[in-house]
Amino acid sequence: MRSMKALIASVLLIAMSASGLVAQRMIVDDWAAVQALTPADEIVITLKSEKETKGKFLDAGAGEVSIERKGKRESIAKDTIAQIHLIKGKAKKGQWALIGAGVGAGTGFAIGQAKNSPPVDDGEIYPVMGTIIGAGVGAAVGYLFGTTRRNRVLIYKGQ
Repeated sequence: MRSMKALIASVLLIAMSASGLVAQRMIVDDWAAVQALTPADEIVITLKSEKETKGKFLDAGAGEVSIERKGKRESIAKDTIAQIHLIKGKAKKGQWALIGAGVGAGTGFAIGQAKNSPPVDDGEIYPVMGTIIGAGVGAAVGYLFGTTRRNRVLIYKGQ
């Protein structure tokens, strides 16, 4: 049984390593990929100074890219750009809130059950309240976490 687990772990490790190599090869360093974006695509530009700028793509010329940020047009020179990511999909806030609520409810129930001591006091309330409070806190944390989770696809990496 132990050797089967080791074999499965080895296969998973090799598969994950191979997928990382494939993903690294897919990095595009061609400016044409940036020029092919459609207006209003959301992009994140990482500058060589490690500052990130997020906005809606407007257009890209031979030496710069223009985005709309806070209602204003902003042009960024190509030679100052380290990376450009295209943001795809929507943040799945509801999904992460449900996951957080489930984890919080389970944790709250476990803590309430551990605190429960019926012969001494009214300890039956601890698991119930722990579940309710845990679900609420977990849902809030899951929602906040979900707002940050969006797919970023690297479309350009500068030299």
